[in-house]
Amino acid sequence: MNETLFLVCPSDCLEARINKQYTTVNYFYTSLGNSFNIDQGALKNIQELITNHSIKNIYFVLSSDNRFILDALKGHFIFKDKRLASFYKEIREHKHLSKKTWITDNNEHLIISHFLNKNIEQLDLKLHSITTNPLSIKGLIFDSLTNNFLPIYSNLTMINKHQLN
Repeated sequence: MNETLFLVCPSDCLEARINKQYTTVNYFYTSLGNSFNIDQGALKNIQELITNHSIKNIYFVLSSDNRFILDALKGHFIFKDKRLASFYKEIREHKHLSKKTWITDNNEHLIISHFLNKNIEQLDLKLHSITTNPLSIKGLIFDSLTNNFLPIYSNLTMINKHQLN
């Protein structure tokens, strides 16, 4: 059986949509805005899920109208949680950089893609050091306007500094 772990934000309420779209046996791990710090406790929980349920696929999923992402993009910090402070800062920085390096009216997909790519890279690095199971880790954005799951820009490159010679 093909079993899948979805890392989701509980405020998006995507579990039923995921179960309808993806007919695998699905497991869910939540964190606000998918901003979780992959500390030893989270890593141990994820490793146990992978081992106990023979998970082969992992998806980071965020909605295009995720309230934490939108708050950060608009500069509204409704949730004054210390754990979310670095998340808000990171999203603001990506918004600022994307305005300088991309010509588009809608950078949300770019910013969410970059954020999820960073999470994928971190989780992949940590899981490869503790498991020998081959894993596929990808990202999805739920487009609330079309009710579709869209792949993130997996080959997206964001630079920390833009400089012209």
